[in-house]
Amino acid sequence: MMIARRLFSISAKVAAPNAANANEVIVSAVNGKRVITLNRPRALNALNLPMVRSLYPKFKKTKDIESFFGARVGRMGHGSDVRVVKEFDSKSNEVGEPYGSTTCMKWNEEGGVSLVIIKGAGDKAFCAGGDVVSVTKSYKANDPAQTVHKDFFREEYLLNHQIGVCKVPFIALIDGITMGGKWNEEGGVSLVIIKGAGDKAFCAGGDVVSVTKSYKANDPAQTVHKDFFREEYLLNHQIGVCKVPFIALIDGITMGGGCGLSVHGKFRVATERTMLAMPETALGLFPDVGGSYFLPRLSHYLGQFIALTGYRLNGADVCHSGIATHFVPSSSLVDLENELMKLPNSEVSNERVGEVISKFRPTTIPKFSLEPLLSKIESVFSANTVEEVVERLRKSDSDFARKQLAVLAKMSPTSMKITLRQLQEGAKMKFNEVFTMEYRLTQNIMKGHDFHEGCRAILIDKDRKPVWKPATLEEVTPQILDAYFAPLPPSDELIIR
Repeated sequence: MMIARRLFSISAKVAAPNAANANEVIVSAVNGKRVITLNRPRALNALNLPMVRSLYPKFKKTKDIESFFGARVGRMGHGSDVRVVKEFDSKSNEVGEPYGSTTCMKWNEEGGVSLVIIKGAGDKAFCAGGDVVSVTKSYKANDPAQTVHKDFFREEYLLNHQIGVCKVPFIALIDGITMGGKWNEEGGVSLVIIKGAGDKAFCAGGDVVSVTKSYKANDPAQTVHKDFFREEYLLNHQIGVCKVPFIALIDGITMGGGCGLSVHGKFRVATERTMLAMPETALGLFPDVGGSYFLPRLSHYLGQFIALTGYRLNGADVCHSGIATHFVPSSSLVDLENELMKLPNSEVSNERVGEVISKFRPTTIPKFSLEPLLSKIESVFSANTVEEVVERLRKSDSDFARKQLAVLAKMSPTSMKITLRQLQEGAKMKFNEVFTMEYRLTQNIMKGHDFHEGCRAILIDKDRKPVWKPATLEEVTPQILDAYFAPLPPSDELIIR
């Protein structure tokens, strides 16, 4: 069967908070396989809302998309200046339908896709995290029209979940910093690869600046602070449930939102250039995009350690920790991708994809740098409270303990307490359930101080001197913490079935 070659991209100009730059997400279709390229190399492939919106519909049925996005589909449909997803046929160069249409194939449920690979463009990053600057700007704009601070996390979480339940091999090539038809359900796609453009990052994270601006605008027309997280989480979920092999090439910086685009897939390929971290406690946020699910399931309480401290893992450590499934030299990524794309669709399976990736594994990989510290990490970060974590570090007479104390002293006390409880709760939840909790946290955190202050200090003014309120762990009472985990009004909840 012949399948037309298509390139999916995003419209060209940024005229509104929900608009996107040209080609920020490129999806190539060849012989029933899909290659996703995160194409913002100058921004370390940081994830923004339009990028999320270009990906999520490729996993879900059209009727589900229309049901979820509702008026948004109409707003971004024919004749609109903001057309989030357009399809380009290489033969005709004609612009197809936006994401409310039926032109794309669903990877997860209706067959035709045998494997998915995700990677970052360039050689510096897979994905350096979500665009949290957009989130905080959206919130601070106090403009109802700016909804990034609401939409980003919700939609990112849905994407994270889809990756986690993806039913075909999902391969993430994690090289560097790792701060169309519906592929999931309607057939025609046998495999998906996701990667980042450029050589610095896979994806450096989400656009939280847009989120905080949207929220602060206090304008009903600005909904980025609502939409970003909602739609990001929907995308995360879709990746997790993807029924074709999903391969993330995590080459370069992979942070925050970049983890949500990769760790929930079946295959995550790290390289010697990979640098992966969840730095949210330094931003007054928490490790979202499904972090509630995958972090507490790492051995030796590594998830709690990574989440609280923002510790940066190199490529080999990402593999040894279990976050990545494979380690491949960055110089072999092109050959790996080519071999995966040459697989006959009839032969594509998780087992076969795993065999292909393993062919590119080096004879030896660097040792796990944290191996000598695992017992200390477990003894400290298995504590039930952040106060106890700090106390255990103080009692430990080691350079490691002193260094981690200094790191934790810089983090938001509120974020650290939210994070530890989040992971404790997430350890008992199903994959789809964690996104409900995380979306509640994003919307309640938006009402507080630290998220906006963290975005200001780290991403906007960049003075790196946040003033946290409350300033100490002791001041973050159980009542304050409970408020962040409180349910939202029923109409605002994110429930993934």
